[in-house]
Amino acid sequence: MRRIDTTNRSPNLFGSGKDGFRNGDMGLGVSPTEFNAEWCNALQEELASVIEATGVALNGANNVQVLNAIQNLIEARVGDFSLATGGANVKTVALNPAITSYTENFSGVFKNNALNTGAVTVNFGGGAVSLRADTGDLLVAGDLPANAIVGYQYINGDKAYVTSTVSSQALSLAAAEARYSIQQGAPVATTSGTNVPLAITIPPGVKRICIAINGMSTNGVSPPVLQLGDAGGYETTGYVGSSGTNQASNSVFSTMNGFALSGSWNGISYSNGLITLTRIIGNEWNFAFTATGEEYGPGPVYFYGNGSKALSAELDRVRLNTVSGVDAFDAGQAIVSWEF
Repeated sequence: MRRIDTTNRSPNLFGSGKDGFRNGDMGLGVSPTEFNAEWCNALQEELASVIEATGVALNGANNVQVLNAIQNLIEARVGDFSLATGGANVKTVALNPAITSYTENFSGVFKNNALNTGAVTVNFGGGAVSLRADTGDLLVAGDLPANAIVGYQYINGDKAYVTSTVSSQALSLAAAEARYSIQQGAPVATTSGTNVPLAITIPPGVKRICIAINGMSTNGVSPPVLQLGDAGGYETTGYVGSSGTNQASNSVFSTMNGFALSGSWNGISYSNGLITLTRIIGNEWNFAFTATGEEYGPGPVYFYGNGSKALSAELDRVRLNTVSGVDAFDAGQAIVSWEF
């Protein structure tokens, strides 16, 4: 800030060295204090910098921007939160002290700068991350009102979850029950085809998936497998794990094109069992499987398996296949359930 320093200022008006302005009196030959560009520019930038420090653009039609900016800055200091800047859906939150990377469970609060109109990303200093509802869903228009205080927590290596309530999370009782109770799809026949897509679209944010198998068999000796997929399609590589068959003698089978559902397979096996997929972190899933069936003549056989798979995006589909991709399914059914 600078005080007026033109030649016809009023010296020491506010104390020694504190010059000010004076009115003119033409009858007495007293000229009014003149402005100069330096003083006007200094005043302009002092006021503008207060507004812009909160991430708000100057608006000539708004005469309370300085007041609002001062209130926001005071609230940020007293309330121990940071101010978001940027646009409606692409935001920056400058933390003090600044950070350059994120750690799991890093958390905080910020004051939102503008109502969002869709999905939101925020850069807290370590790069832009997707801001999600605590259900895992992308934010929708209106979830973050302007000036709302937003709590967040960084989880899963690439997302920050809102820990304060957002509009789309305020569910009715019926909607809450539909989301948080165990959901189940319709039974899918495993009676034909070399692969069987389980006819559901798995919603985002699901934490566990169970697939019940009843009476499944194939017309060949290639072991059945479970394959996972995302928006890019089914993935046929990168599966880690093995499965076994325990009868008179043990046999173990490992495959990389899916999770194997048998250590050995003779084509007339009738499996009754359960596959469980559990999200570990991000898009990485663990696989566990147990089943019983008939194989190699009379007497029960026990199938088991475990493994893991990291997908390239959010899991949204599963299907049954075989290692060879040639043998066809010819009996039974499967049913999928999931929970958040």
